[in-house]
Amino acid sequence: MNFHLSGSLKIYWGENSFHFGLPAFKTEGELTAKIFNEIIDEIKNEFKVATIKAEENKTSFIDFLKENELHPTPSGRNKYSWVARCPYGRRNHFMMVSTKENTFGCGYCKKQGGQKELEQLLNITL
Repeated sequence: MNFHLSGSLKIYWGENSFHFGLPAFKTEGELTAKIFNEIIDEIKNEFKVATIKAEENKTSFIDFLKENELHPTPSGRNKYSWVARCPYGRRNHFMMVSTKENTFGCGYCKKQGGQKELEQLLNITL
């Protein structure tokens, strides 16, 4: 298999796994089951490492989200990336959270900010 194709599949599947999950192997063709499983194992390992690093770099903003029952969890993308329930959408979808700058953003609601903005919102909606 072409090294570039294998790398491209790893990037594509890794980037889209948050929304769609990891793919399942169906039949061999250009992609063998062995290569497919190697790619999936690499993605899972990278997610695991990023999740451990995120937990190690947890900030008081994550504690704030937990205290307000927004259920933050590491996204597995990098050591700063988390997801949490979005309070703007009656908690039916997730918002992205970054511990690098202690910020949040919801692409669905088009809302973003820091802990202060979230505190103001939660005082209104709770």
